[in-house]
Amino acid sequence: MNYNYRRYHAIQRGYKGDEYLKKMLFKGWRNVGLKDNFEDVFLIYQKQTHCEICNVRLKNKGHGKDRKVMNHCHKTGWFLNILCMWCNIQEHNDNYWQVELLGSSK
Repeated sequence: MNYNYRRYHAIQRGYKGDEYLKKMLFKGWRNVGLKDNFEDVFLIYQKQTHCEICNVRLKNKGHGKDRKVMNHCHKTGWFLNILCMWCNIQEHNDNYWQVELLGSSK
């Protein structure tokens, strides 16, 4: 059973409360290389109700496009904002292609 499966189903069932959610988010953020203060990012994560790009109402649970995710810079590891899964993927793809195009033109 992989890590993501256990994490999402634990959150969906709602056991162990906010401390468990916090622990699992911190573990995930550490794994992706977030360098900011986790406590500060978690406070923003909890308060954010809508995606900063498309303004869709965010959900803490599930696997849908409107799931709340932490967006960060993959080069520096610094926190950027809280987005829905869909906008986070689009943002990552846009940045990837900009780097690829700029890099190939040199």
